[in-house]
Amino acid sequence: MTRLEILENNSKRKLSIIEKIHPDKLGCAPSTTFLTIHWDNQDGHHNNDDFLILSKGKPNSHSSFLRNQSFFTKHYEEKHGYAVTDHQFDENQDYHAGYCSKNKETKSYHLEESFSFKEYSQWMSIYWEQIKHKKVRDLVLPGSHDAATYGIHSSSERSPDYRSPWFAPNAVISKWSKTQSATIYKQLVFGVRYFDLRVAPTSSGELKVQHNMFSVPITEVLDDIAAFIKDKREIIILHWNHFNFLTDQQHKQLQSLIKTKLDGKMAPRELGVDVTVEQLEQTPIINIYDDRFSVVKENTIPDQIAEESCFWYHHSLRSAYDFDQYHSCKSVINFLEKELKEEHSTFWVLQCVLTADNRLSNFYQLAVDSVFDWTMMEMDSFLKLFEKIEKLNIKTNIIMTDFVTFYPLTRFCINQNLK
Repeated sequence: MTRLEILENNSKRKLSIIEKIHPDKLGCAPSTTFLTIHWDNQDGHHNNDDFLILSKGKPNSHSSFLRNQSFFTKHYEEKHGYAVTDHQFDENQDYHAGYCSKNKETKSYHLEESFSFKEYSQWMSIYWEQIKHKKVRDLVLPGSHDAATYGIHSSSERSPDYRSPWFAPNAVISKWSKTQSATIYKQLVFGVRYFDLRVAPTSSGELKVQHNMFSVPITEVLDDIAAFIKDKREIIILHWNHFNFLTDQQHKQLQSLIKTKLDGKMAPRELGVDVTVEQLEQTPIINIYDDRFSVVKENTIPDQIAEESCFWYHHSLRSAYDFDQYHSCKSVINFLEKELKEEHSTFWVLQCVLTADNRLSNFYQLAVDSVFDWTMMEMDSFLKLFEKIEKLNIKTNIIMTDFVTFYPLTRFCINQNLK
């Protein structure tokens, strides 16, 4: 008879729960995703009897492990990788990941490390005492690039920021415009705390998220945030940007929506970029209103937020990006490594994203691939960058990716913040 017992969490296995395409379902759309354990065995010690579990209840003995109907076990021999389950995410469940190792002498199993998925949705609250005196710009936060593009599909309307070849069919454009598969609420549950949100009016005047094509209405984004934050003290940074196509009246409309939906939760900009976690306990949402490029045909938009202290100016955040260098993973990482050497005195974003070269000469590649495929293919390169950041203790603030729920990013950020 084998047994399963809890030992102290030694954090050497670095387990994360993420989303991933099932290997037997690679033909599925990116929205067909399954819970996955990402593991990184830091000490390198394992045997063929080691296995991973994903349980619907906390496993504390062999019998409870069975009673809780752990639906996945996986033996492995590699140092790190992904163990994909057949279970799709249910926000009402609390999942537990565990690393089990067998003692050859006693022939007993030890649950050497486990953690609850709830650590993601409330990770700041759980570790509040450890992080409350930190400046927000000194925290390490998971970030979502083009955060609300999950609603883009082949029949979506093209948005005014569209840059691809005019003759490209919508089926191709949508594959390179959709950079997230999860809703804002689901991303928040997965621990994401920074959101890149780009807004434009549709042909009917409705304000929606844009990225070459229109995604969901801004009201849907705000409703998700309001529903999540109402009973939590989790700091959220909303970066409203790419306002090139808003009129003065539409700016006022957007600001009114934000103020109405997030009333009572928005931090005043007078707190400044040296604000600490503790100072945001009652007003945990920072709205950065980045209107520096707001130019429409009729006029140049003046200062839109002078009288609105719940909106922070664009210079509160640095998000460096060079379009010419973002067409290959190697050039992106070279750019990021230079950015990591800079001194930063504001909130700042490390853009771990790839941008397609939309020149006509590259059209065939655009037609056969997608930003999802490209992101999955290059993920290991970005994970190696994260390992370097951790090993050398390099200072970071916001780490932003595409398909953020597919990365073991939240667990990485938690570990960095607890150093």
